[in-house]
Order: sequence, then structure tokens, then C-alpha cells
Amino acid sequence: MILEVSAFVIVVLALCGTVVKRRGEPTSTVPSQVSQSEFTERIGNYRITGELESSHDWVLYQAFDKNAPQNILTLKVLSAFHQTKLAAERLKREGQLALKLQHPSIVETVDWGVLSGERPYVVRKAVPGQTLAGLLSQGPLTPEQAVSILLPITKALAYLHQSGLLHRNLKSRKIVVPDEGPPVIIDFGFVKPQDPSVMNVTQVGINELCVSLSGGEDKTRGAAWIGALGYYAPELFQGKEHTPHTDQYALGTIFYEALSGKLPVDGMSFAEALIFKQKGTVEPLWERNEGVPKELSRVVERMLANQAEQRFGSLAEVAEALEDQFPTASS
Repeated sequence: MILEVSAFVIVVLALCGTVVKRRGEPTSTVPSQVSQSEFTERIGNYRITGELESSHDWVLYQAFDKNAPQNILTLKVLSAFHQTKLAAERLKREGQLALKLQHPSIVETVDWGVLSGERPYVVRKAVPGQTLAGLLSQGPLTPEQAVSILLPITKALAYLHQSGLLHRNLKSRKIVVPDEGPPVIIDFGFVKPQDPSVMNVTQVGINELCVSLSGGEDKTRGAAWIGALGYYAPELFQGKEHTPHTDQYALGTIFYEALSGKLPVDGMSFAEALIFKQKGTVEPLWERNEGVPKELSRVVERMLANQAEQRFGSLAEVAEALEDQFPTASS
């Protein structure tokens, strides 16, 4: 049977390319070595001690506040070599909005500013630990482990939505399971208000989608495609705006990944994955992993429904469903 691909999917393929290799994921939020900085050693009150990660648009450093050197921080700054207006605006927005968030499963943002040359930076408290992606590289989690990690993340996203914001780019590599304390969402690079008038869908929306898919957050540009694509809701490839339901889809994908060890699109080519997003049905979790209760499998499958209106009404409802099944899970 030949499946019809929407015009928007074809546009995405033409604009963004067709590389399908999935990238390797960072497994730790602690630098393995101190690397040479493009700065002398300081940014404002912050002393730079090493590079943690870099992308096409920004660099993430480990840093210390000279007035409180006991606190380990991270400092994310617009790259000096690949500056774009869109990237600068996104990083400014990240600093402005994230500074207002206070939740135990959202990394604490302590400062933001703009360097000379219109280079925004965002400062956060460091969260030593392992990314969820790194943890999953060792194999899938038990249902109890997955819910204990992802129920607090569900509540954090529900809080974000109740605050009038959208994450828009949640992946397992953006969640850290710390050495101590609850799991934490550590990156808000695509956060924006829910007001749809903030961004033009047909132009900027496609551009930002391409940035996320093709390496705006990873040096291995094409290698990021299939991993990033897996978390995106089907309606985004129809030109529709991000909503709380698209964040729910991304979180459902992380649940699926945590419980099965794979994304629903793993093993597909890029074109096949795009078609699957429009026409396909996710294989039930309990069929991939017999240890997953059917009730939990149904919750995840509902979060991954192709039609947004078939998903849960809110992530607060998802949290309630999970707590009904796992009443002893972390709150």
C-alpha cells in the first residue's frame, strides 16, 4: 500500500535534508576534562572552568560565581562563531522565562544577561548526575523505576503549562537523574509562552523545527535527526503550532523509550519516520516489554495518540493516572 505524504512533510524534507543516523547522547552533566575556553576566564561575575557541551548556536560552560565560589554553575552563551537573530532571541527568551520558574524538578536559573556583540547568556545551578539518555543506554527501566523518574517530570511540565509556557523540545537527554534529589529538566532552549501570536507558524515555526532536528543543539548536525524527530508530535509536521499536547507527546515518547529501550521510530529511515508520524500506530509497550502492565501501556499509548484531542486533557491528568497505578512513586 502506498501512503500519501503531506505537502508539509515534503517541504520539511526539502528544507532540512534526509540524514537519518541517530546521534550518541551525552551521559553525564559533569565535564570529563577542562577544555580551552573562547573567553579569557570570566564572563561578568562568573569564572569559566571548562566546556561541558556545545552546539551550532551556543556553548555550555561550567562556571563559578566569584562571590559564591562554593556553588557550581553552568553558563550557556551564544556562540561567537555562529550568531543568528533567531538563536539570540531564543536564548534571551530562555533566560527571561526560565528565571521565573520554581519547581523541584526544573533546574534553577539564577541569572541571565547580554554580552557585548548581542550575545545572550543564561546561568543555572549545576545538577551533577546522569542524563536519562545515558541511563537508558544501559537498557530499559522497570515500570517502577520509569514512573519514579518520570512522574516528577510530568508534574514539572504540568507546572510549566499552568504557568502559561511550553517546553517544545523535551528529550531524554534533557532530563538528569541527579546524585541526590529528584530528577530535573535541565534545558529550556525552546521555551515560549503559549500565546500563538508570539511566533509565525509558516516561516519561523519551520525554521525552528529544522534547527532542532538538524543540529541547532548538537555539533553532529545530521546525526541528530532521527533522535529529535522521534519526540515530535504528528501535528507539528502539518504546520500546526506547539501546544501542551505536543509536550505531552514528547513526554509519552520518553516514557516509551524508558520502558522499551527504543523510540517508536527507531530502525526507520527519515522518510519512513515522517510517514509513520502521519499514518502509523505505536506498537503497544506491553508487546515490546512483557514486564510493562497493560494499564501503564495504555497511558503511554494515549499520550502518543496521533490526534491531539485523543490524548489526555492535561499533564495533570497524566500524573493522576500514574499515581493511581503507582501510589508509592516519588511525588
